[in-house]
Amino acid sequence: MSAVQPSADLWALLAIAARPPAESNRAVFDALGLSVPAAFEAWQAAYTEAFVVQCVPQASIYLGAHGAIGGETADRVADFRRLLGSATHDPNTASDHVAELLADYAELAALAAADPQAAHARTALFWEHLGCWLVPFCDALLRSTSAPYVGWARLVKNGCLAEAQALGAPAQPALHHRRAPAWSAGEDAADIDAAVRALCVPAATGLVLTRADLATAGQVLGTALVCGSRAFMLTLLMRQDARATLNWLSAEAGRQADARRVEVAMLGAAAAFWAQRAEASEDALAAMADTVSLAPTRRPRHDAAWRPPRRVVASQHATPGNGTAFVSGSTDKDNDNDEPVEGEDREPDYRFTLANERTFLAWIRTALALLAGSVAFVHLVPELGIPGARRIIGAVLAAISIAVVLASALRWHSTQKAMRRDQPMPSTLMPWLLAGAILLVSLALMATIIAFGIGDGGS
Repeated sequence: MSAVQPSADLWALLAIAARPPAESNRAVFDALGLSVPAAFEAWQAAYTEAFVVQCVPQASIYLGAHGAIGGETADRVADFRRLLGSATHDPNTASDHVAELLADYAELAALAAADPQAAHARTALFWEHLGCWLVPFCDALLRSTSAPYVGWARLVKNGCLAEAQALGAPAQPALHHRRAPAWSAGEDAADIDAAVRALCVPAATGLVLTRADLATAGQVLGTALVCGSRAFMLTLLMRQDARATLNWLSAEAGRQADARRVEVAMLGAAAAFWAQRAEASEDALAAMADTVSLAPTRRPRHDAAWRPPRRVVASQHATPGNGTAFVSGSTDKDNDNDEPVEGEDREPDYRFTLANERTFLAWIRTALALLAGSVAFVHLVPELGIPGARRIIGAVLAAISIAVVLASALRWHSTQKAMRRDQPMPSTLMPWLLAGAILLVSLALMATIIAFGIGDGGS
């Protein structure tokens, strides 16, 4: 059954809507039937969430072998556009940005009916640089963002599927994808870091993961999660419960593979590529979950009532109203392997290690300040009413500085040891002792100045 191709005007409007917000573009969204927030700041926030935080709209991320902006993929796109003689529609936008590519496509669509060369270029542009990634990209947007860009993603996805039916599916994937190696765990089946790196490369794994997806995983698995780069969030999930995280990722890979399989009839080799890569990742992640040597589960806080995040057996269902895929299942309470073992040394979360080091350095800075005060008091302050008083106070300040250095080193060591053994944070009297010592020095100095004044004694 043939499909009605979207008009050139529709593609042109979608290209403009993918650009950063501008008051002059409100009419474009109205023409597309999309509601834009009345407050311009809210509109900017929605754009940032969609195209900066969740899904960067550049082809090189989804087509390239490294899942990064630029590189060989961006060069191929730029070369193709130069062959077309395409002008840069926005000098601040990358050549492989979806807005630039859609604008080019709109121009070719307008010429295609009367110009066979334009029709051929249109087909090449669609299958080599647009249709091979826009549908997974739009699906990621649909589950990760909000109006008006969720509506934009739906229009683009539906337009791509209709365009694919009208143009006819190609027999092989785009050159970008043929050049992108597939991810295979192989001998690195237990290498979590390698898996994290691969999961950030859509063309290698067939998976498009957003920060919203990983936040969903954290909620499902009951793990503490801090928003950051996708690699950072994946690493946090893996460190807390590697096996449950791998099971969730395997289930997500299966869900995305099923979604791409449905589209094979329309997108042909373009959809088959994503489906095959996602299916291979589903199997690889499931195998890793069975064989991975679990990193110890870290305690988010020192709380006697704390228990490790529950182990989840993956079975998907949709949460009504938001379309987000969650994983539900039973808690694996009979397996004691996840329980922290008191007294057993293990590598602490690097964030806590760095925080401990920053605290130690703060104490060192305090000691240096006391030492500087000691030197300044001896050499720069006029003699007090009591002979030798300034030297005594300088020596006391230097002694406090030495004590702070020694105590801070012991404090750093004991804290690091407690973190390695999952023991409660050791208590310390350092703040009280330091405050008391400085208070006593200050009171003695004030009493000396009041009683004897400054400059009345000998040197």
